[in-house]
Amino acid sequence: QFSEAVADQTRVITLEPTNALAYAGRAYARAQLGEIDEAFQDVATSLKLAPELVPAIHTRADLFFRRARYVEALNDYDRAIGLDPTDPFLFAGRAGVKASLNQLEAALKDYNRAIELAPNRPALYSERGNLLAVMGRMEDALKDHNTAVGLSPASPDPLVARGQFFLDWERPERALEDFDEAVQVDATMAEAYLGRGETQLALGQPDKALADLDSAIELSPALLYAYTARARAYEAKGDKERAFQEYSDLLKTTPTFSPALLGLGYLQLDKGDSKAARKSFEAALEHASTPDLISEARAAISDL
Repeated sequence: QFSEAVADQTRVITLEPTNALAYAGRAYARAQLGEIDEAFQDVATSLKLAPELVPAIHTRADLFFRRARYVEALNDYDRAIGLDPTDPFLFAGRAGVKASLNQLEAALKDYNRAIELAPNRPALYSERGNLLAVMGRMEDALKDHNTAVGLSPASPDPLVARGQFFLDWERPERALEDFDEAVQVDATMAEAYLGRGETQLALGQPDKALADLDSAIELSPALLYAYTARARAYEAKGDKERAFQEYSDLLKTTPTFSPALLGLGYLQLDKGDSKAARKSFEAALEHASTPDLISEARAAISDL
């Protein structure tokens, strides 16, 4: 859907080259696709045309966050909230930045404010639940995830979020239950199959994982993480050559996808080709789209 959004906004920009909102919309869509450099260019154009356009400031804040430029992200969120103090997702975004700066209590305060503004948004409870888990408040964390599921029982999204929460905290059996239920609720949701496939990997069942990951890719060929998860499943089966090919094929079409660059680098290192591995890791760092990927790429380079 984000590729379609990029195309739609590009058509608008062609017709209206001074449409600041169209540039902001394309920047947001590109960010979701991991096209961070292109998104930065679009948001710069948008803000040049309309310096106080909140969606553009919000998107730039998210881009700064993805590149682990936390102080700049925080400044943009502060500015956006000053312009629109009623947007719950600005508070939620700022909470994520503060959490990354280890300002956990301040982050919790922002999540609380976001939920005050939008008490019926399941995603806000899921995000606050993840923060509470990091703070060691596991009972409260689970309560928030349960609230999210209860608010939207007909949606698979809170189930997938809770399943990921369980998987992250090493409760794969419980995660599997949520992903199973998510698939039952919506058998066309690729992310549910991806989550279940990753859970099957954690449970040491790569064949079952492959079946789910194949389904995820069939349903959503643009879901890039499904390909990297499938490569890991091949590795778990001992088929490193097929894993290598999976990463290589993915990078032919998306050469800046950091998870694939990291996976390829590890396999190159396993083959004894440290020079190629370094090149892959450095490319992964250059194009990393999340703070976690930045940390992993830096660690991989430092370990060479």
